[in-house]
This record gives sequence, C-alpha cells and structure tokens, in this order.
Amino acid sequence: MEFTKAPECAQLVSVHPWERTMVQQRLEDLGIRTQVSAQGQLLALIESGEAGVQQARQIRSVLFRFRGRRGDMIDWLESCWVCC
Repeated sequence: MEFTKAPECAQLVSVHPWERTMVQQRLEDLGIRTQVSAQGQLLALIESGEAGVQQARQIRSVLFRFRGRRGDMIDWLESCWVCC
C-alpha cells in the first residue's frame, strides 16, 4: 500500500531493502499494520495509548532480531537466562 503523507501514529522502521519484506511480515504477524511509502520506507502504524506502547516494544524487538549484532544477541540471551 502506498501513501503520500504519513499517518499521525506511525513509526518509521529503518531496515535494509532486502530485509523489508521479512520485517513487514513479522510485524503483520504481531498484529501491527504496516505501509510502504513511495520512497520504499516501511512505516508501522501504531495504535494510541497503552496498545501503542506495547506495539513500539514489539517493533524494537523485531528490529533487534534483524539488525542486532551476534554479540549483542548473545548478551541479551544470557541476561534472560540469569533473570529466570
């Protein structure tokens, strides 16, 4: 879907063009609506209020998965094991 003006409750999702489809699909699987601009930018359309806060957290997690360095991911996983 293309558009010329970004909606108010949108978050730009910066990913490489070759990852855009995978990131977009993952966000859609999580129930976060997305749009691709005419310039090829991926926008996540987030809800207002607490739902939007939760969606923003999910977006950060998805981006971490696709853009995170291996060492950062290992550190994150180790911190999760320590907490549990």
